[in-house]
Order: sequence, then C-alpha cells, then structure tokens
Amino acid sequence: MGNIILIGFMGSGKTAVGEKLAAGLGWHFIDTDARIEEEQGMAVAEIFAARGEGYFRALESDCLRALVQAGTDETVIATGGGMPLDGENRRLLSGLGMVVYLRVTAETVSSRIGDFSLRPLLDGADPAQKIAALLGGREAIYEAAADVSVDTVSLTAAQVVSAVLEEIT
Repeated sequence: MGNIILIGFMGSGKTAVGEKLAAGLGWHFIDTDARIEEEQGMAVAEIFAARGEGYFRALESDCLRALVQAGTDETVIATGGGMPLDGENRRLLSGLGMVVYLRVTAETVSSRIGDFSLRPLLDGADPAQKIAALLGGREAIYEAAADVSVDTVSLTAAQVVSAVLEEIT
C-alpha cells in the first residue's frame, strides 16, 4: 500500500488518528509539524512569529520532499493543515501513498482547539470567524487532493481509525 497520508484542517484529528492508525497497522508514524518543530528547535507558532507563514510553508515543502527522497514506506503521515494548499505538495503527497482527507466542521474545530494562541492562523480577534473562512477556502482543495474522505465530526479517534480502514481496504 505504501503510506497513508492524513490531510485536513487543524483540529480534524490528523495526529491522534495517525498515531492510532500507525500503531494498529504496526507502521511508523510521522507528524510533519512535529518534525519541523524538532528540526527548527521551536514550535510552529514561534516559526510563524519569527519568520512568517511563507517561511513555514517552505519548511513544509522541504519536509515533504525529504520524505519522498527517503523512500518512506509503511508510514502514516499526518500533515500540517496547509501542506496540501501548494500544487507541488499535492503531487508529492499523491505519489507517497493513499491520501485521506479527515473532514471536520468549523464548529467542531472551535470546540476541539483549546488554546487559539497556539494556532498562528487563528491568533487575534474572532477565531471562530477565521476558522470558518479558512476552512471554507480549503475544503475543495482537500477534497481534490484526497483519494478518500472520512468525516470526523462526533467521532472518537478510534472510530475515525475504523472508518479510515474501512475506506482504504
């Protein structure tokens, strides 16, 4: 099968689902945001603050290219929510394996994200409005980039894992 790549908006459960899915399959797990944080020695929010979104997006693309060059296999990869926005990234993701879009509503994102200050794109006034606008602008891109889509609203991570396995097998 190659790899399973989880895409979707922040709060969709990519990391929690990815960890459980990888454990269940006996595969490796990679969270691209965590990998970038480790390589940069700072949190994503700090990278945004110090260097800006464009710099972070370049780091995401570099991370993705490194995964492709490494010949990553039997790995569940949780991507950052913005990674699929870039056309070249979508092509690379598709070549890495099965791309699964974890769908979520703006209301669910708002309820799942505890500290908005840790999410640079939501920092400031009216994060709920920002969530709705960002998600609305990304949904079609996520759908187009994915091989399959799984709804995560009102489901636990374990239930989403079951739904993903059902969709891809």
